[in-house]
Amino acid sequence: MKILYQPYTYLIGWSTQHKFYYGVRYAKTCNPEDFWKKYFTSSKEVAAMRILHGEPDIIQIRKVFVSKEHARHWENKVLRRLKVVIREDFLNKNDAPAPPINNRVMSTDTKNKISVVHKGKPKSEEHKQKIREARAKQVNTRKGIPATEETKKKIREARATQIFTEETRSKMSKARKGEKHWTYGKPRSEETKQKISSTLRKNSTKGNI
Repeated sequence: MKILYQPYTYLIGWSTQHKFYYGVRYAKTCNPEDFWKKYFTSSKEVAAMRILHGEPDIIQIRKVFVSKEHARHWENKVLRRLKVVIREDFLNKNDAPAPPINNRVMSTDTKNKISVVHKGKPKSEEHKQKIREARAKQVNTRKGIPATEETKKKIREARATQIFTEETRSKMSKARKGEKHWTYGKPRSEETKQKISSTLRKNSTKGNI
């Protein structure tokens, strides 16, 4: 009879790359039988290694437990004993109990590697739609906060090297003329146009433009 819930610790590795990862699984209804069939770890570093080097050749269940507390405690004990934080051959970034998955941060090095691998690959329509939906839900947490001079400089430098397609230029041109477009929102009101015109005349008089 299959045990529905059984937390466990595991070890995976790429022997040719001499890279390893030790982890714990304690999610609801988890079971060792699901390991590397339905569950492939929540580590971003492991995900990057799979993209770059394929599936690991070392896949082991190291220990099973009766509760998630015991499993998490044992993982923490092993990580500290192995000193994974200072070892180059382990992908683990810390030896503390694993934080919630949503709070984990991917390293810059890992992001760059994944970016290189995916660069130039065509995206499916489903993937594009998910990206659009994710961007639509994003909230600008810096709204209303003045940009620093350093930030403004970086924006100017980025725009100076930016290349626009003919389609993008056409959309920008329509927006500047006050034509409504879904990318740019509603046309400017007469009041807004007058304020902009007044500001431009003042700057021109002062020699700022």
